[in-house]
Amino acid sequence: WPYMHRTLTLAALERGKHVLTQARMANNAQEARDMLEASLQHPDLVCQLVPTSMSYRIDNVLKRMIGEGYLGDVLSVELQRLQTRFPAVGGELDWRHDERFSGYNILNIGASYEAMMRWLGQGNRVMAMSKLHVPYRSNAAGEPTSVVIPDHVDVLFELANGAQVHMRASETTGLSTGNETWIHGSEGTIYVDRRQNVFAGRRGDSELTEVPNPRSEQAYNRVEEEFTNAIRGVEEITMAPFETGVRYMEWTEAVYRSSQTGQTVYLPV
Repeated sequence: WPYMHRTLTLAALERGKHVLTQARMANNAQEARDMLEASLQHPDLVCQLVPTSMSYRIDNVLKRMIGEGYLGDVLSVELQRLQTRFPAVGGELDWRHDERFSGYNILNIGASYEAMMRWLGQGNRVMAMSKLHVPYRSNAAGEPTSVVIPDHVDVLFELANGAQVHMRASETTGLSTGNETWIHGSEGTIYVDRRQNVFAGRRGDSELTEVPNPRSEQAYNRVEEEFTNAIRGVEEITMAPFETGVRYMEWTEAVYRSSQTGQTVYLPV
């Protein structure tokens, strides 16, 4: 769980061990930076984060289309990351709901941002509002325990080119349409449905049409292969280096800070 990642990473590096750590790099941005700094002090050791796999199927096709200018200038993005259940009132206290173990991580927004960085790059300022619809959950002893990590959040942030992104994540949106992505540009639009089918259209088209996305061209989970190859010196870590984790943890903390203060938070924090 995130609360132990910094401690175990630093201890492993001090003992000359390579490090592969799960996603949600740390509890907060400072812990992530500590992990990165320690890794840079041991350039002979391999450090890798397990990348989010939630977008493997669409990563390559989106990067290709955007990189080839299909959209023209990117203008705005809508990222909907919604669960389809109604609020679990009195439900089980999962570690993801416990700030001691999960820190500033809210739902899966860090993973969603990590995936989006692959297509569109980083954000530079963040505004957020959050809500806690289920304030109490049952711990392992069956006792009601207060919760502080939000179960619903709306985030507005800006990309380097000025495009605005709206991310909405929630686990209290019963019967919602689930995960969807819209990317609007000056010359085209890309839409990804809940099953990760990709549709697109350009200026002059009357409707969106499905974009071919053969399995042979899709990314796939090869975390352990990349890690062992890097140790053997035949590959460099790209999915995902500690630098990527620091970026999504800084963004995640910016969301937390903005939702608590009502203020715009500029990156890096």
